[in-house]
Amino acid sequence: MLQVYLSHRDALLGYAAQITGSRAEAEDVVQDAYVRLMGSTATAGSPHHLRNPAGYLYKIVRNLCLDTKRRSRAQVHDLPMSDPTWNASADEALLRDEVRCIEKALTRLPERTRTAFELHRLHGYTLQETAAELNVSAARVHQMIQTAMLHCAAELRDGDVDRKETDA
Repeated sequence: MLQVYLSHRDALLGYAAQITGSRAEAEDVVQDAYVRLMGSTATAGSPHHLRNPAGYLYKIVRNLCLDTKRRSRAQVHDLPMSDPTWNASADEALLRDEVRCIEKALTRLPERTRTAFELHRLHGYTLQETAAELNVSAARVHQMIQTAMLHCAAELRDGDVDRKETDA
């Protein structure tokens, strides 16, 4: 697991920094993600139970980034995180907006990049399976997925896609 973490650390930092807007917060998030990854592999008894440890690590980073953003929004609005009405309505609205933003961001990607992202991240294909499907190398698939993730993170960071389209 350490090798997976180390090989993806720089990309994870960039990904987290784009979501949080802060390199310092990104550092904290990526470290926390590694701790959680190690905790999940210790609980399961073996690191090999994960089909895609790098993908799982990215998912942990994304969730931690979103938690960080929610906490800061709650502090700005002086709402306690334990308030059930805030969690229910604000979290659902935030999630809906983010899903819509990501869906629109994906439509702006080149078709093969979008397909690589969807096969790997949404349908659970391995890098090798995705590479075979697209007739490219696994390294190229990794680059396409990283491009797609950074593009989506930038869209999330910049805000509502609909607003940008109407402003143009």
